[in-house]
Amino acid sequence: MVSRSTIGICLVIATVLAVGMFPLSVGAATYELSSPSGVDTPDRTVTAVGTEFEVSETARVSKGDPIRLDTVGPSGTTYSVELRDSDRAYRNDAEATGNDRVSFSTASLAPGTYFAVVFANGSVQTLYPIVVKKYEVSSMSVPSTAEAGASFDVSAELTQETSGPPLAAVEVVVTDESEDAVVQEELSSDGSNQYSGTISVPDEGEYNVYVFPRGEDELDGERVFLGLSDPASLEVEAASTDDTSDDGGNGGSGSGGSDDSDSTETPTATPTETPTPTATPTETPVPTETPTEMTSTPTEVPTEMTEDDSAGSSGDSSGDSTAESTTEPATETSAPLGAVPLLLALLLVSGLALRLRR
Repeated sequence: MVSRSTIGICLVIATVLAVGMFPLSVGAATYELSSPSGVDTPDRTVTAVGTEFEVSETARVSKGDPIRLDTVGPSGTTYSVELRDSDRAYRNDAEATGNDRVSFSTASLAPGTYFAVVFANGSVQTLYPIVVKKYEVSSMSVPSTAEAGASFDVSAELTQETSGPPLAAVEVVVTDESEDAVVQEELSSDGSNQYSGTISVPDEGEYNVYVFPRGEDELDGERVFLGLSDPASLEVEAASTDDTSDDGGNGGSGSGGSDDSDSTETPTATPTETPTPTATPTETPVPTETPTEMTSTPTEVPTEMTEDDSAGSSGDSSGDSTAESTTEPATETSAPLGAVPLLLALLLVSGLALRLRR
């Protein structure tokens, strides 16, 4: 016979295998809403029944067209989808089971902002915004590229589709790659549903640009939508560098060059003053009248040169060298002038002596 302990061990093993093959489904149920008419919008927070939801998509429909919503929920579970207005007042509801599709009529809805919410397990599970349009953004002009920090023009034209709440403003919104708004400005009316403005984006990157006609009512601190455009792509490039500083640097070096030319002119003025000592050698021929003064004149000439140099402007060494060089020929020429008569006399005497011997 099989013992009880053996049977117990077999039951434990069977339980472990069963749990491994068929794991228990534990976790919160997931609910989602989307729409075939949804368009991307800037990320924003919407509150419903005390719960905040981050939304980045909005369904856009014309009045008279149905609002179609695709739902995601637990298989076999039935839940309620409610339609509420910007005041969070109940407007309609529909039932969905698992992954389903529901729709709401817009025949009795005024243009403006609405949202659908999923109620399950006694609380709101998810939320999805809806815009019933009064205006169609029929055209929008935005450059495909711009420089960071540089201004550029944006214009839009609206087409009114139906009557409804008054238009309070037309806004242009620029979002970054995270769909966070970095620019939000009102456009000015040019008449006849034409709007334009000038904006700038401070940093380079990839952006989306939207145009939103807005009404007077508010939802979570923002005026409700009466229409919304498709996003337009904008690439912001780094600002181009200015070369004016380089040109200024070249201009500075040019003015420095003119100063150098002035500095080279100043030495040319000094050589004109240095030849003044050469006036003294012109007086040196005086000793040629008497050969006996030849020894005294050389000593007098250098003393006159040094006096002139001391009276000059700090006495250049180049001027002294030129003065000394000019005085030396004066002493050499004065000696031969005194010796010429003696040589002639000697030649005559020697010639007469030779004649007399013959």
